[in-house]
Amino acid sequence: MLDSPTILLEDNHLLAIDKPAGMPTAPPASANTAADWACAFLKLRHAKPGNVYLGVVHRLDRPTSGVLLFARTGKAASRIADSWRLGKALKTYLAVVTGEPPNDGAELIDDLVTEGAVTGVRRTRLAHRGDPDPKRAALTYRVMARHHGLSLLEVRPTTGRTHQIRVQLAVRGWPIAGDDRYGEGHEAPWQQYSIGLHALALELPHPTRPEQVVITARVPQAWHKHAGMLVERGGLL
Repeated sequence: MLDSPTILLEDNHLLAIDKPAGMPTAPPASANTAADWACAFLKLRHAKPGNVYLGVVHRLDRPTSGVLLFARTGKAASRIADSWRLGKALKTYLAVVTGEPPNDGAELIDDLVTEGAVTGVRRTRLAHRGDPDPKRAALTYRVMARHHGLSLLEVRPTTGRTHQIRVQLAVRGWPIAGDDRYGEGHEAPWQQYSIGLHALALELPHPTRPEQVVITARVPQAWHKHAGMLVERGGLL
């Protein structure tokens, strides 16, 4: 059974939740999405008689946990979209990977292609020569801890490509723990429905006030079970 989301931030324009691993972000993925849950929460909390507005301005992969942001107004949705487009939002993830990067940190840049939009099973790969319209993907990583063939990374993507963190790490021989889609069968055990990828923090300009919003989500309990020494060495206790 999946955990329920928890509220991280709510005001007149924003709603941020801590999405549990295993829950899809929004339709048409399936029923019981994070967006469904958020709409039901707002309807009940504010006694709304009809439908409530909820802008899906941010997405997390189904097996990824952590900070997920929604817009409560059209104005907020438009301005958050501008923040993504102009590079004004900073996303920070934690990743537990099998293998040990040779450097303590670096920038990774790749051209990616995503397939499977028709079948609904999306998979992203490195672009090949002749692929139409490959997308540039970039991220930086920092090694926070290493232990028994696993590494804890802080990852900051500067683009928002489908599955980009999972792919960019896996193609270098550091697949995310539990990721059977990109781990090629060599992934470490992990909790059901989840992988070792957590959206730790999101920082962006508030859509209507002259201030920065910083939203954080604590590391899930499963991480203490499956990667406790990394969590401890990374200073996340």
